Amino acid sequence: MQLPWSRTLTGALTAGGQLASYWPTQNGRRNVTREATFFLDRQLSAPCDAFVEYAADFPQTGGSRQILHVGTAYKLAAHHQVDFHVAAGLSAAAPRSFVGFGYSYLFLRR
Repeated sequence: MQLPWSRTLTGALTAGGQLASYWPTQNGRRNVTREATFFLDRQLSAPCDAFVEYAADFPQTGGSRQILHVGTAYKLAAHHQVDFHVAAGLSAAAPRSFVGFGYSYLFLRR
């Protein structure tokens, strides 16, 4: 179950987040996990934006996984986007860090 939200703060700044709960099977048992995220997204120019996000998972068993995540995206064209992001773990159970980059294509036609 997910409860996402977002709100425009100014013309170029948006805040948002999500509360979620899921129950994956691990070692033959359910591990109820709750998740909370919060982000700020800033439109830097028409094709470019940047974000900072705090995300945390709180499993029923095992330690919490908390990260600080920052990144940027650049829209090459109406349906094409590239992105780059990095994150740092804030808790012992979280990954120490990660780096990602990608390309997205939007198939939806309006």
